Amino acid sequence: MLPNLNSEIPMTFNHPYRPRLLAQGRFNFTPKKVMKSMPCRLMIGSLLLLFGCTQSTVVARDSDLARSCPTGTEFGIFTVSEDGTSAEVEGAISDRSLDNFHCMLEQYPNIARLDLIEVPGSDVSVSEDSLTDTALELGRAVFDNDIDTHLVDGGWVASGGTDLLAAGRTISVGDDTEIGVHAWGGGWDGNHNGTASDIAYYPKHTHLEHEKYLQYYPDIGFDVEKGCQFYFFTIQVATVDDMHDMTDAEIERFFDDKAVPPTTAIRECPSS
Repeated sequence: MLPNLNSEIPMTFNHPYRPRLLAQGRFNFTPKKVMKSMPCRLMIGSLLLLFGCTQSTVVARDSDLARSCPTGTEFGIFTVSEDGTSAEVEGAISDRSLDNFHCMLEQYPNIARLDLIEVPGSDVSVSEDSLTDTALELGRAVFDNDIDTHLVDGGWVASGGTDLLAAGRTISVGDDTEIGVHAWGGGWDGNHNGTASDIAYYPKHTHLEHEKYLQYYPDIGFDVEKGCQFYFFTIQVATVDDMHDMTDAEIERFFDDKAVPPTTAIRECPSS
């Protein structure tokens, strides 16, 4: 059977929500910073060249690199509502997700809200720019396009999916939801086995590997200090092999009004 050409193919990694994913017949997803390409992408690309694509496409013209856009209402992990004002999001964020998002907005410019159903993380390649990646650029694009995010009743996000939820101009959360956070893994130059947990506390809070995320949160509307506190909260509360589900109090603390400075300081984020 040919793969669904409109879906985004996940990779196989350990994930703290693995039992839930396997119970749903899914693969595992990459924890936040572990981003590696796999040979199976070459196989999938070969299949596409061999069999072609049954879905009609259009060429987007607002990018320096022209991209092939699907038509219809499905754009990878995004599915547009009947009235064209919102889109459901389900699946892991991949290298294709940012292009799919832009394709969707070209054809449905009135989208004002993303309804997140299940976004268990991101599986994107290492970027040439060490201070960003496709998943973070997707979050920036959501915020820059004045789009709200909503976690639907019974929905769940984790890792990079939580970063996407956080990108909304306004953030709302339904009932019986799960918002998972944890430390990233994947190492860095000089320590290929390192994780965020190794550098999560003062005085290692100045490590260069933190800069990628400390830049991201202000870019999606967080007060600088609140974004800093949210980041260090995520990497201190659970290791790369674990997952912490945010409590109602934590959701209120960080997401209710992300542009408002926090009332207290932490050592890793001294108040200015």
